[in-house]
Amino acid sequence: LGQRLAPVGSPRSLFLSARRHRLDMARGLSRELSQQKNVKAQAKVNKGNQEGMSALQRAERDKQVMQEKAARKAADKEAQLAAGVLSPDELAEQERKKAAAKEAKKERQYAQTQVCIHSAHVHRRDKTTGWSQLN
Repeated sequence: LGQRLAPVGSPRSLFLSARRHRLDMARGLSRELSQQKNVKAQAKVNKGNQEGMSALQRAERDKQVMQEKAARKAADKEAQLAAGVLSPDELAEQERKKAAAKEAKKERQYAQTQVCIHSAHVHRRDKTTGWSQLN
C-alpha cells in the first residue's frame, strides 16, 4: 500500500529525505509569509491610532486644544487693540473678510458634491415660463 522502504544511504532514500526536507521548508516558508502578512494587517489596523487613546479621548483632547488656541487668538486681538496696532473698525473689517472667505469656501465645496450636481440636472428652469421643471 505504501512506499517500499529503501536501504539507508541508497539514492532512493536520499531522494525521499530531500523531498521531505523540501516539503518541510515549503511549510516553514508558508508559515513565515503568513506571519509577515498578519503583521502588516495588524499595522494597518493600528495605523491611525499611535497614541493608544479612544476616539472619545482624542475628541476631548482636540476640543481642549482648540479652545486654548481660540483663547490665545482672542488675547492676541485684545493686545493689538490695546496697543493701538488695530482699530476696532479694522478688526471688524478683518472678521467680515474672514467670514466671507469661509462662506465662499463652503459654497465651493457644496458645488463639487454629487447632491448639488444632481439637483442642478433634475431642477432645470424652463426659459420660457421661468418655472422649475423636473426632468
